[in-house]
Amino acid sequence: MVETKAQQKARLKKLRKKFGLGEFKKNKKTSKKRKRRSVKGSRLTKFTRRRKIAKRKRKSARRAAPFSRVLALIASAAAYGAFRAKISQTIAPLTANIPLGNISDEAGMIAVAMVAKKFGGARVPFLKKIADAGIAIESARIGEELLSGGLNLGGGSGNGVGSPTIG
Repeated sequence: MVETKAQQKARLKKLRKKFGLGEFKKNKKTSKKRKRRSVKGSRLTKFTRRRKIAKRKRKSARRAAPFSRVLALIASAAAYGAFRAKISQTIAPLTANIPLGNISDEAGMIAVAMVAKKFGGARVPFLKKIADAGIAIESARIGEELLSGGLNLGGGSGNGVGSPTIG
């Protein structure tokens, strides 16, 4: 069955109209875009609005509370200091096996603080701050031990005789 040119043109015109191609492309696409923009645009503005409000709150909290950040740091360090002795006694059998001499206790406490920060910080946000304070405090104690010369590496607690002095 052979088509004439007129029949072929009519058939192609129908197909272009059906699929929105050629001369029918412009009208269909603009109407689709308008529909999408109205739904999508309002959704986007809603999300961006929420994001901006949250960002503004975070900025104001950061800007308005430098004193409260200092108080939180003091409170977290105090909480670490309150629990340090009990935790140190609990892990004493383990830290006795660490061959770091006088700083084995501090190394064990740093390890406990790092574990608490990694695994407990997601559930209890203040625990992360306490662990940060613990790491800082134990690092300071190790530095003090290094400068005083009482490092006594090699296990056990000693009086520092024969250990290298710095400074």
